[in-house]
Amino acid sequence: MKVLFLVSWYPMNGRSGNGIFAIRQAEALAQAYSRSGRPVSVDVMAVQPRSWTGGKVQRQGVFSNPPNHLQEGSVRHWVQSYRDGLGALLVQVLAWVRLLSAYRRHHGDLPTVVVAQVAWKAAVVALFLGRPYGIVEHWSGYLEEKIPMKPFPQFLARWAFRKARSVAAVSRWLADAVSNFYSGLKVSTLPNVIEAIHGAPSDGEEPLRDPRVFLHVSDLAPVKNPALLFGAWAQSGLAEEGYRLRVAGEYSPESRSAYSLVKGVDWLGILSPPELCYQLKSSRALLLTSHRETFSLLAAEALLNGCALWTSYRPLQVFYQGLPGLVPLSDDQQITWSKALQETITKDFFPWNNAEAMHRVQERLKGYRTEEAGEAMLNWIDGWRP
Repeated sequence: MKVLFLVSWYPMNGRSGNGIFAIRQAEALAQAYSRSGRPVSVDVMAVQPRSWTGGKVQRQGVFSNPPNHLQEGSVRHWVQSYRDGLGALLVQVLAWVRLLSAYRRHHGDLPTVVVAQVAWKAAVVALFLGRPYGIVEHWSGYLEEKIPMKPFPQFLARWAFRKARSVAAVSRWLADAVSNFYSGLKVSTLPNVIEAIHGAPSDGEEPLRDPRVFLHVSDLAPVKNPALLFGAWAQSGLAEEGYRLRVAGEYSPESRSAYSLVKGVDWLGILSPPELCYQLKSSRALLLTSHRETFSLLAAEALLNGCALWTSYRPLQVFYQGLPGLVPLSDDQQITWSKALQETITKDFFPWNNAEAMHRVQERLKGYRTEEAGEAMLNWIDGWRP
């Protein structure tokens, strides 16, 4: 059995970054197969523009764990970047051909099944590859009133959806959106994977939670609503009271410079999983200002680390309804968020993350642990593979 993950976004920062959800699901699946005793190879393949990677990247057959002592969950990675600009489509196609040829030389055959992580472009590649495939959708574009995709890519994506053996999405609200857009297409749900490092006791002394520190983690793309974040922070006046807003993520220098004059902001950049865990454990709240979220691993990781979650996104409020640590805001207006921030000055800070509260959070997210999520994906593939 050979499973090939074709991914539309590949994380270029090791264990963090855009697309890490695909790597986590691949590793969880490999572990599930290992526990079942069924022989399998799990590979991840991606072709990325150099504007995403920061330069030329070529990784052929590289294991995520050292090959001399392969561990449960080992995944082989095949990655190549392509030149942006004129003729990029042809160069991109050639890059896919080179990687698939190298894969076939190594394995002696094409994959048994393909898991396409996101319809555009991974599922289109799977379609032309001609192997049985399923689609796992993560793209937030389906949650918009008008999908931000040009007609030809939309045609190819629609074709890929119709030819897939099975289609899943990482939340019920995203599954419903995809189903509605593609006229009743049957879409199930598959869990994202929350790694064990989040919510587990850290080595050494636990960080002290600072009630004067708020955290935001994103790439500052428009969908993450940075204008609301920085506008509400500035309007609240908390910086003058000694409060700090820590901002982490894969944001560009241009995105950072747009808000460089906002006071009381600490720019952390890209964080490793242990560094993110530390920031969540030491901050008062995570400010999740996004217009839309397909699931939000970050929201789950915040609650599992005892960090309060502030959000005005209704599907997340419904998903976490009744859990301690959730701070639902009525809307995404700047005045609403700034008033909520100002109220922190007048209230005493009482950490909510007692043993009972954390148990409730862990139970709500039990299905998103590596073992459970891996079993769910294995069962999903068994339902449609030849």
